[in-house]
Amino acid sequence: MSGRVDGLLIMSPFVDSQDLGAVLPLNLPLVTIASRIGDGDHAAISVDNFEGGLLAVRHLAALGCRTIAHISGPLQNFEAQERQRGYKAAMQALQPGAALIVHEGEFTEESGYAGMRAFLEADLKPDGLFAANDVMAIGALLALKERDCAFLKTWR
Repeated sequence: MSGRVDGLLIMSPFVDSQDLGAVLPLNLPLVTIASRIGDGDHAAISVDNFEGGLLAVRHLAALGCRTIAHISGPLQNFEAQERQRGYKAAMQALQPGAALIVHEGEFTEESGYAGMRAFLEADLKPDGLFAANDVMAIGALLALKERDCAFLKTWR
């Protein structure tokens, strides 16, 4: 690419930062979108997914939720990692020692449904849910509707 490319915009949320760093010409100006390379010294455009996770959990806690579950995105996805990191940080700050209830999803309605079904079948039922995206939240709501139980009426 030397001499033919002035810079790169890279959107690769499913590639590990070490892999990106190994294959990209780091002497070129580059900006990552929804990912990062190595220690984060390169320019990046990103939503603050960590803060989003913190805010979501704080909001649920302010509503009175104490057992807050999380349906994450795929853990190899940078944005999902950051949202889950925010969830964990908020839970540690608000409820030190509380059980972290996490189901790994795939940013699909089916995985939101499966995550909620897993939570409903577990011994420790959540009273709040932080889904990593709207599509998984819809799947979770469908699982609740299917159960048509008193639990749904108390769901926030």
